[in-house]
Amino acid sequence: MESRPPDSPLCSACGRHPAHTFLTEIIDGLMTRSSLCNDCARAQQLAVDENGVSIHEAKCFYCGQKVASGSRNQPWELPARKLTMHYTCLRCMGLYHQLLLESLGTIPDHLSPEVQLRHMETLVVEVDSLVRSTISE
Repeated sequence: MESRPPDSPLCSACGRHPAHTFLTEIIDGLMTRSSLCNDCARAQQLAVDENGVSIHEAKCFYCGQKVASGSRNQPWELPARKLTMHYTCLRCMGLYHQLLLESLGTIPDHLSPEVQLRHMETLVVEVDSLVRSTISE
């Protein structure tokens, strides 16, 4: 039997193991929360990449440190990263979002959605490179 800290919830799916993956879904305005153990999260293919690596086993995309967040890459991110999941540590996640938000203002509003998407693909490459160079300083 696994021991768990007193404040650690049990998995809402199996009820046997400590939860390590916490999900919030909002569908049609209704919010549901789930707390899953690693086995149940992997079985549901949540927070798991194409190689079966969970967020708890992954390394930061930028610096290789312990991961704090993971999300599926968006269509404009896939060409640059060639990975289903984008895992980041807290420091790199904050830096990525800061640099991305600053860069979004460079995309002209009058462009068609298809052209804006191509600009986003270019921005992801540039921002990923900026994050890596900034953390290596």
